[in-house]
Amino acid sequence: MINKQILLLGIIATVLLVSGCSENQFEEYRNKIQQDPSYCDGLKGEEKDLCWLFAAEIRGEPELCTKIGAPELQEECFEEVATEITDPEKCEKLKTQYDKENCYTRIAMLRKDVAFCEKVIDNKRGCQNVVARVTNNENGCLFPDCLTAVAIAKKNVDLCKKIPTMQLLEEERENINLAEEEQSCYGFYATNVNDVEICYKLKDEGVRNGCFAQIARNTDNIKICKNIKVAVIPGQMPSFLDKTEEFKILNCYPYIATKDNPEKCDEVKDDSMKLRNECYMEISRRMKNPELCQNIIIPGKTSVTCEDYFEYLNKEFNVAPTVPRQR
Repeated sequence: MINKQILLLGIIATVLLVSGCSENQFEEYRNKIQQDPSYCDGLKGEEKDLCWLFAAEIRGEPELCTKIGAPELQEECFEEVATEITDPEKCEKLKTQYDKENCYTRIAMLRKDVAFCEKVIDNKRGCQNVVARVTNNENGCLFPDCLTAVAIAKKNVDLCKKIPTMQLLEEERENINLAEEEQSCYGFYATNVNDVEICYKLKDEGVRNGCFAQIARNTDNIKICKNIKVAVIPGQMPSFLDKTEEFKILNCYPYIATKDNPEKCDEVKDDSMKLRNECYMEISRRMKNPELCQNIIIPGKTSVTCEDYFEYLNKEFNVAPTVPRQR
């Protein structure tokens, strides 16, 4: 909303500056609107409508929107002001039932008071769920997003287990898969509190490996990449790098061993020396910096170039170069 206010302010400023007003005059204009919105009556056309829109928003007074002549701008005014109101009495002055209910829901959230949800008809459960979420009240949660947020806030992963037993209305069950939401809860929990063990609760292999990779990035700990495992597909032809190693190299290592700290690749040796070398090779390729290949270790070589490594792989493992040779 702040960005929208800045945009609106910019539009009004442009209109005024094009009209010959200086920046100081614009500040004076803004203060006048804040103190006495009837100042807008002295303006004409689009400038007048924008003035009333601005006045309604900065004062949080939806009744001022009715002063706008252009229907589309008046409708936009009510929508904008609805998110700025902090006085519940002003919610009733909004034009549509939808805006009124959003207004009461916002106030219920800001004041952390579920009583305001009684004013909401169409989405009362949504309002109650929002209040439970901001008050970290798991017993008041009506939807999975609330239990997920409270689980993270309280660092209590067991709350995710409650999701499959949530009582949803029939129309809500059509759009919410509680089993999937439980899995989503574990994923969000793990990556928000950086708990590697919770990643193992994720049943989908790709999501689970993504969980490990995200925690490795969050904690700047490249050793966590070692938890990644990609199942072997029966009948798959063997290669220098298996699918697990490829995933680590492409989706985990490069986001920790960056241009600022490529030496993080050294820690990959706890997984394997092959992966340590491939880590440096991948970082060198991404950064277009062949000097990083000097960190690669090849038996019998004291100073290694990228070309040396390519030749070594081709000779020992029949691996063709995966990146262009240095010119």
